[in-house]
Amino acid sequence: MKKQLFDYEKRVGKSSSLYKKTKSQLTTHCKAPIAYNPKTNKNSLLSLKNEPANGAGKASADKNVVVGVQPTQPSDVITNILWAPFLTYWPWGVGLFIFLCLAGLVKTPRFKGFIGEWVVKCFLKRHLLSADYIVLNDITLPLDGGKGTTQIDHLVLSCYGLFVIETKHMTGWIFGEEKGRIWTQVIFANKVSFQNPIRQNYRHICELAALLGLDKSMLVSLIAFVGDVHFKTDMPEYVGHPKQLLAYIKSFDEEIFSAEQRHDFEATIERNRLPRGRKTNKAHIKYLQKHHS
Repeated sequence: MKKQLFDYEKRVGKSSSLYKKTKSQLTTHCKAPIAYNPKTNKNSLLSLKNEPANGAGKASADKNVVVGVQPTQPSDVITNILWAPFLTYWPWGVGLFIFLCLAGLVKTPRFKGFIGEWVVKCFLKRHLLSADYIVLNDITLPLDGGKGTTQIDHLVLSCYGLFVIETKHMTGWIFGEEKGRIWTQVIFANKVSFQNPIRQNYRHICELAALLGLDKSMLVSLIAFVGDVHFKTDMPEYVGHPKQLLAYIKSFDEEIFSAEQRHDFEATIERNRLPRGRKTNKAHIKYLQKHHS
């Protein structure tokens, strides 16, 4: 500003209003700066008035506004440190949280079972479109005088027989015998034992045959494995992947039920089954835990 004042002195002279105005600003802002007043409101503006510069018999005044800068408080610094990263990266944090929840969820046996049943349900719905087949899913029936339940994953009602399907969603090598009590799943060095699904499905057949008033021979047991499984022991032809079981179902071509009978079976099942939902599933799992323990 001193250099500018010197330039005005040479070009327009000391008597000019421009020179006087610049000199007034220099005197006000450079030689007598205004100290910060902590009592002043943070959002206020500090206004500085220049001394009037007289010229040509007229008085003039100039106003200059200086914005007051507040010193940063320690609490403000802490707040910025804590909240700034959150406000910037919160979408990533929420996404990571959801991913971890899903990663933990997909490993649970209940979720795997749900996915396996959903795959078989869609497969049956797509490939058994003929009027000769009626597909029912997730059938929970009461037993033991209402003290327990049995749950059938899928049931295909056809004029060639009733196909009761138990679904397993697994991976790895499977070892088991048709009449054995326990089968084994092997994934690398890990071995897991599980109940023979053929025996498990046999109880479903017994309860369903009693409900419908049929001989058990009219009901066909099927065990569907969903996932990357390899059978390391010989399995019956009714145990395998969904595609194998579809071919097995369609190999039955001798009619033993009429269309009216099939619809009667469907009505009886719908009338006696428990409502589908979380409450029914929770009660069934509780019964199984108590029964097997």
